[in-house]
Amino acid sequence: MIYDNITDRDVMAELATKMTNRGFDPQRVTMSSVSGNIPAPANAGYSCNTIYGDSALLQPLSALTSAIAGGKFGVPQGLSGSTLGCGGTLSSSLPSLKTGHPPRTVVDVHASIGSDRYPAASQEATFANNYYNQLWNFVQIRLSGQAHKVVLGETGPVDNYGCSPYPYQWADAWVNGPGGGYVSSTLFQNDKANVVLRPWLSTAYQNGWCTLYPNVLNPPYKVN
Repeated sequence: MIYDNITDRDVMAELATKMTNRGFDPQRVTMSSVSGNIPAPANAGYSCNTIYGDSALLQPLSALTSAIAGGKFGVPQGLSGSTLGCGGTLSSSLPSLKTGHPPRTVVDVHASIGSDRYPAASQEATFANNYYNQLWNFVQIRLSGQAHKVVLGETGPVDNYGCSPYPYQWADAWVNGPGGGYVSSTLFQNDKANVVLRPWLSTAYQNGWCTLYPNVLNPPYKVN
């Protein structure tokens, strides 16, 4: 929560004060955004910008960033493109909060790289590389050299179709390729010391338990 309109409280500012009082960076108070609902471009390596100025692959993160800054937020109107929504406008009907805050120095994204967008591991690797490249662009533009951390969730699937609609080999593709993935991205090349990739595995799904709990991870990111 950034701002409580009912009680007229600046929640983020209160949390930032508590961080400062305990010797922590107040700009690390943040929340995560979700990218799993962003349509996959027909070309896995394609990207375009929205009105927010960032890649359309990061539209929820852009909206959150705008909201924290006190700007308008929401899904832009009039997006162009057959799959990935490009351009658009921020209409007067979109909301904004009563106050703004400095940029957050923790970028927390539920990237959902492996949402079975493409049928081939090579396409998944290309898309992952594209996404991480755009995230590095976001960090460069939005944080301008500030000390920061980038945290990503939903980066490791399980080898059980009843729990996850993609095989564990996809996880290796998102990280190592072929022909793309995280280790080939500009995010890895320029910022790997500040990046955390969190395995995000389903332990229960519909008809009961489907993986060991706690999860046991072995290369290539497969749960035994």
